[in-house]
Amino acid sequence: YIDKPWSKSTIRFYVNNDYLNAVLSEREIERIVTVYIDDKDELYFEKAENSVDNKLFFLSVNEAKKYLKTEKSRMAPATQYAVSSSLWTVFDQYAYWWLRSQGRQKADKYYVRDGNILSDNSTVEIWNYQSFGIRPAMYIDFR
Repeated sequence: YIDKPWSKSTIRFYVNNDYLNAVLSEREIERIVTVYIDDKDELYFEKAENSVDNKLFFLSVNEAKKYLKTEKSRMAPATQYAVSSSLWTVFDQYAYWWLRSQGRQKADKYYVRDGNILSDNSTVEIWNYQSFGIRPAMYIDFR
């Protein structure tokens, strides 16, 4: 994930393979709509130039603001696992979580802390990228 767009990141590969197959059944996976994300982190519903297919993805800054309109709705309640692990939390109540958008600096990514969307001091390094949680998003076909 370090210093790369979503389309080339190792976390993208992980959530669309190991994670997806570990948490969802084959029938559930079949109902997920494939989306395409390009090197500029734009999402499309049809194959676009320089885009890769995804079943699961992280929200961009714009998507987080669109779908989670308030700070309260962007807060990720910290599970017992999160509190007992190396995930950073706010008073053991809300976990930090990654967005897919590039931050202000090349090595930065946007993240959510206590409902706020931030990128300051978010340089993604080997020592801290696992300190933030993940909240994979998906589109589901209900037909």
